Amino acid sequence: MALIASIAGGGGLLLGQVFQPTGPWAPWLLGLWVTAIGACIGSFLNVVIYRVPAGLSIVRPASRCPRCLHPIRGFDNVPILSWLVLRGRCRDCGAAISARYPLVEAAVASLFAILFAVEIVAGHADIWVALAEGPSVVQAAERWCLFALHSWLLTTLLAAVIIESDRQRIPLRLFAPLLLVRVLTLAIFPRVAGGDDPLALLGASALGGTLAWLSHRTAVRSIGLRGWMVVLVAVALAVGWQSMLIVTFVVAGGLAFARIEYHWRSRSSLPVLAWVFAGTLAAILGRVPVRGYLESPRQPQTSLHVFDAAAHCQRASSVSSPLEYSR
Repeated sequence: MALIASIAGGGGLLLGQVFQPTGPWAPWLLGLWVTAIGACIGSFLNVVIYRVPAGLSIVRPASRCPRCLHPIRGFDNVPILSWLVLRGRCRDCGAAISARYPLVEAAVASLFAILFAVEIVAGHADIWVALAEGPSVVQAAERWCLFALHSWLLTTLLAAVIIESDRQRIPLRLFAPLLLVRVLTLAIFPRVAGGDDPLALLGASALGGTLAWLSHRTAVRSIGLRGWMVVLVAVALAVGWQSMLIVTFVVAGGLAFARIEYHWRSRSSLPVLAWVFAGTLAAILGRVPVRGYLESPRQPQTSLHVFDAAAHCQRASSVSSPLEYSR
């Protein structure tokens, strides 16, 4: 956690004071910073995956080698790089460190980078550029809020998939912080993911509950009706009812594939929640019209294609500073 805080604070200070916020390299530098934060969260996710199903605290004791119990030094706990430098071995006893640790860190870092490209860069959510042109500052802040909500959702689902692949019971309290984040987004930016429409939230919840019941009835390895309800209702509230249609399509196809595979091979090769993760990622990257996420029906729709990033960088470089533009 200290590493995450230091990178977040140091990266923000570097971007805010050394580099101009509207310079041509600003989106790329900010993207690298977001990716580094994702890698750090992936490192913390490894702790969650190991400790939460075992009923252990995620705070104490500090990370240590499971063989020699020596605490891991700070410079040996840098995501991905430390594992490569140590060649997958403990510095003190030489015990092998699973390659899953850097893979999870790289996966979360990649998720953050992809979401940043789709929802921030292509969504024109640069606060300073928003002052000069394009969306308002409030709309840019809403997109960052949407980015935080979706990144938290995908990270939580990834943890649940790995826990299920380890043949462990998925702790439902894993989704409690996600639901809390969703409540906070509704309180601060109610338009995010259709939160300003109670009927849309109710419809998304109903769709998630229906899919949960069908999944419980048809899945080869069910996580229990309560588990399905918690997972899919949380997904529905985070992505909105339009995107939930994509999730439903992918999950239904995945469960049908798993049923056929089980009939022929007497086993299923993928965890059932892997289909939920895949469907949620497809729904978020499917670029449903912005109106379903943020905008009211009276506002014009905006494209969310990643290829708009180049045009965004070109426009950003044309404004040297917000003060100069204001004059």
